[in-house]
Amino acid sequence: MSSILIVDDSLDSREFCGLIVEMHNIPVKQAGNVDEALKILEEGFTPDVVLVDLMMPGRRPEELVKFIKATPRLAHSKVVVMSALPEVKNRARKMGADTSVHKPFTMPNFVSALGLQTLTAAP
Repeated sequence: MSSILIVDDSLDSREFCGLIVEMHNIPVKQAGNVDEALKILEEGFTPDVVLVDLMMPGRRPEELVKFIKATPRLAHSKVVVMSALPEVKNRARKMGADTSVHKPFTMPNFVSALGLQTLTAAP
């Protein structure tokens, strides 16, 4: 079954994004920072998509992306970076993320960036 990990220091943002994902019948785990996300992943959670906010206190999101890309069991996990910064697309690319979504986002852009329709159709 498909799943998504949402990493954002804003509880409101995590819950909002989580609701959109859950509307597509996809299970969600949430982390408030990079350390929490790394712990969840190190405990064996293997999400299809990791949505990570670009601007968070503490460890940088780049470390999370690097961990995901270097971990063989997470090789299929798509990394999506989100931010209100105008340069989010370039920053995401430099980090090694698969794609990005600019906040505030429209529902179609969010669904497309995460590939929710494809995940919903997956067995």
